[in-house]
Amino acid sequence: MSNLETLIYILKEDIAELEWDITLTSYLSSNKSPRLLGLRKVLKELEKRLEIKEKELEEEKNE
Repeated sequence: MSNLETLIYILKEDIAELEWDITLTSYLSSNKSPRLLGLRKVLKELEKRLEIKEKELEEEKNE
């Protein structure tokens, strides 16, 4: 596993933990914070970009 692949894996794990923290915080608070909803959107976009980069790496390996 290359350094970039390791970094992608770690970032994806961190994103999953942050999403869980946001879900738990949203559940525990009575109001839906726009900041939390915005952060969730940012995390989803970052996750999509990481998946694209991961696919690009796989394609490079296969060539």
